[in-house]
Amino acid sequence: MSAKGRLSARKARVLIVDDCPLVRSALRGIVEGAQDMICCGEVESSAATQAAASKYLPDLVLLELWLAEGICLDLVGWLKQQLPQTTIMILTASSDPIYVQRAFGAGADGYVTNVALRKGARVAALPLAPAMAFIDTSETIIGVEIAQIDARYIEPGQEVELTFKYRPGEVFTGRVEAVLQATAAGQVAVSGSAVTPKQVAAGPFVVRVRLDDQQIANELPAGSTGEAAIYTEHVKPAHFIRRVILRQMAILNYINPF
Repeated sequence: MSAKGRLSARKARVLIVDDCPLVRSALRGIVEGAQDMICCGEVESSAATQAAASKYLPDLVLLELWLAEGICLDLVGWLKQQLPQTTIMILTASSDPIYVQRAFGAGADGYVTNVALRKGARVAALPLAPAMAFIDTSETIIGVEIAQIDARYIEPGQEVELTFKYRPGEVFTGRVEAVLQATAAGQVAVSGSAVTPKQVAAGPFVVRVRLDDQQIANELPAGSTGEAAIYTEHVKPAHFIRRVILRQMAILNYINPF
C-alpha cells in the first residue's frame, strides 16, 4: 500500500472530555460504532485533557464546556493554539448564545446541544432516536421565503436588505445567491407502493442570501428570524417605499417580540 493509501485509511482519533462517566461511555459507544473514527482517550479535567492531547494528537476533541472545575474557555484556547489542525466540538446541555459565542471566540469549531443521555439509554452509531443535536457553525446560511409567483423576478446578485429580531433597529445589506426552487410538496418517499395523491399547496420557495458583513452573519444564532426586501427590476419605483417600511419594522423590533 502506498503512503497516500495508508493516510486515507487511517481512522480519525477522537478525544472525549467530560466529567460525567455516563456521557463519556455513551460518546465512546458512538465513536467506536463509526467506521472512520477511533476513541484515543477519555478524560475529565483540563489538566488531563492537555496531557492526553499532547500525547495522542487527536483529530477531533469532544469537549464539555462546563466541567467540575468550571467553564473551559481557556482550555479551548489552549487546544486551538497547540493543535491548530484539531477540530474542537463543544458539548453542552445549554444553547445559551452568550457562552456559545464565547466558545467560538476562544477557537471552537462547532457545538452539540441538547445532550439527552440518561442511564439505561441505548446509544449506537445508528440509534432509533438521536441522543444530541449537532449545530454546524462552519457557514451561516440565510434563507428568505418568497411566494412562488414572485420567484420569476429573482436573480442572483440582486440587492437585499434585512432586519433581524436579534438585532433590533438595524438594517443589513446583502445579495441574492440562489433561488431554491424545490419544496417538500415535490418530494415523494421511495416505497413499494404507488404514489398516493394528496392536496398540493403553493408553499413558498426559499431564496439563499449572503450578507455583505460576514461578521454579522457569523454572530447570528441559528434560527434567527426577521424581515427582508429583495430589490428586483420589477416595479422599481416602489423600492423607496419598501426601504422605508423595512426601517420602520426594524425600529418596531424593539417593542414587538413576535
